[in-house]
Amino acid sequence: MDQQRFDELAKLIARSASRRRLLKGGIAALAAGLFGTVALDESAEAAPSKNCRNKPNGTLCGGCGRCSAGACVSTGLCPDRCKVCDPKSLTCRANKCGECGVCDPSNGKCTANQSVCGVCERCNEVTTECVALNNSDLVTCGTCGLCANGRCDNIPSACGDDCGKCKKTGSGKKATYNCKSRCKEGQKCCPEGKCVANDRCCEDEQQCADGHCCLKDKVCTASGGCCPEGPKVCGNGIDAICCQDGTECASNDFARRCCPVGETVLCVETCCKDGSICCGGKCCQGTCSIGNVCCPTGPGGSRLSAQADVCCPFGAPCGSDGNEKCCAEGETCLPSGDFSPVLLCCPEVKQCGPEGFKRCCGAGQSCCGEICCDNAELCCPNQEVVGACYAQAGAHTCCGNNTACGTGAENCCLTYLVPGGGQCFPGECPDGFYPQ
Repeated sequence: MDQQRFDELAKLIARSASRRRLLKGGIAALAAGLFGTVALDESAEAAPSKNCRNKPNGTLCGGCGRCSAGACVSTGLCPDRCKVCDPKSLTCRANKCGECGVCDPSNGKCTANQSVCGVCERCNEVTTECVALNNSDLVTCGTCGLCANGRCDNIPSACGDDCGKCKKTGSGKKATYNCKSRCKEGQKCCPEGKCVANDRCCEDEQQCADGHCCLKDKVCTASGGCCPEGPKVCGNGIDAICCQDGTECASNDFARRCCPVGETVLCVETCCKDGSICCGGKCCQGTCSIGNVCCPTGPGGSRLSAQADVCCPFGAPCGSDGNEKCCAEGETCLPSGDFSPVLLCCPEVKQCGPEGFKRCCGAGQSCCGEICCDNAELCCPNQEVVGACYAQAGAHTCCGNNTACGTGAENCCLTYLVPGGGQCFPGECPDGFYPQ
C-alpha cells in the first residue's frame, strides 16, 4: 500500500465522530494487515507460479516443475539432492532416511548414523532403522550392564564386592549401568563388605613394616610386594623379594636374586649355571687361577696350569703339584716308569696299554703290544700275553705267538696241535711240527 492510499483511509475513518477514539488503534491495525498482505504477496511471488498459461515450454513453475504445453509438470528433481519432488503439489519435500539415516547432500543417498541409535542397538545400513543387538553376543553396556532385547539390563553381581552397587546412568535407549562404590573418597572396600581407609588393612590382612598390606598367609616383601610362604621367598624381612615361577632364590655375601632354575649360582649380581664358580667377577665352569683366570674343565679335568697360572689349550696340565706343564697337541698325560711312575706328556706312539690303563714308554723305550720294551730289545707282540720283550743278544726272531728262538742252530717250528704256538728246535723240525 502506498502513502496516498493510507492517507485517504485515515481521513475516511476520521469523518465519523463516534469512531474518533478508534482512530489511532484502527489505523495501526489496518496498516499492519495491509502491509502483511503485501509481504505475503511478495513471498508468494518469490516461488515460481504453477500457472503456465501463455508461458513458453521449459519455464520454471512450482517448486520442482517446468511448463510444458501450458501445464506445469514435475521434473522429478529438486535443487537440494536431499529433497524429492512431490508430483501432485510440485513442491520439494525432505527425503526421509529412516530412524537412523542421514542424507548425503552430494548424492542424495541415505547413510547410517550409529550415534542416533541406543547403546544396545545398531543402525541397519540398508533400512537405516535401529535394530536390537543379538542377545547371544553378550554385549555389555556399562560395567554392570548387559544388552537384552535392545535395552540395557543391570547385572548387580558384576560389581564383585559388597561395597559396590549397580546404578543407572542416562535414560531411555542411551541408559547404561555402572558399578558405583558406596565407599567414600580415600577409602577402599574389604572382602567382608566393610569400607576402610586406604592406609588401613582389612580383617584378613596384615600390615607390613613399610605400611602396605598383605594377606595373612603371605610374606611382606620389598617394594610393596606380597609373596606366598615357601621357597619363593628370597631373603628375610622387608628386604625379601618374591621369586616367580621358573625361578629360584640365589644369594651370596653381597646380593640376592631370583635366578632361572638351573642357574642358581650368583656371581656378584649375575646368575650362573649350577656347578659354576665365580672367577674374576664372571661365571666360570672350571677352575679359577690365582690370577682370576677361568680355566674350563675339559676331558681329564681342569686345564689350569698352576705353575704358569694359565689354561692349557689341549687338555689338563701334566706333572706333580708345582711342576705342571701344558702338553702339546696329540700328547696325553700318562704315568711313566715301573717302580715310581711319574706323569709325563706322552706322544701317541709311546702310549701303551688298554684304554683306561695306558702308560707312557720312557726314554729309550717303544711300545710293544701293550707293554714297553727297551729299544735294544726284540719286541714280539704276543696274542696271549699282549707282548713280550726279548734281549737281542739271546733271540733273533719271534716264534709263533708265545716265544722267540735264539741265534745259532735253533729253528722256530709250529704245530697244528696248538694254533699259533711255536717251539725252538736245534736242527730240523721233528714230526708233528713244520717250519715257521
